[in-house]
Amino acid sequence: MNIDVTMISLVLAIAGGALGLWWRIEARAAVERHERQDTEQKLTGEIAVLRDRLNSFELDVTRNFVPAAYQEKMEMRFLGSIDKLASRLEVVVSRIETMGNQLIRMNAVVMKVDEALQNSDPPRT
Repeated sequence: MNIDVTMISLVLAIAGGALGLWWRIEARAAVERHERQDTEQKLTGEIAVLRDRLNSFELDVTRNFVPAAYQEKMEMRFLGSIDKLASRLEVVVSRIETMGNQLIRMNAVVMKVDEALQNSDPPRT
């Protein structure tokens, strides 16, 4: 009977040690997760601030250091590109409208042919 109690005590001691070790490792992991989340939040805030500062700097550079003539030239290029896109879209829309009208006409012809076939007498053999 002494052996059984000793074995049970040994098993409980090993299980307790393993459980204690797991508990400490899990506690450290939780602390590290929490610290990582805090760091990510801080970095996200700092990145947003830096992004805003960079955008304002780019706007400032564009306003103050890019010559007005170059800005006007770029604006004209952009407007020209937009006009080209608009004209291409108009061509595409007109083609789509033309195809729609042709489909309507073809459908009308098909319906007339179908009606004529239904009204005609069957061929006599």
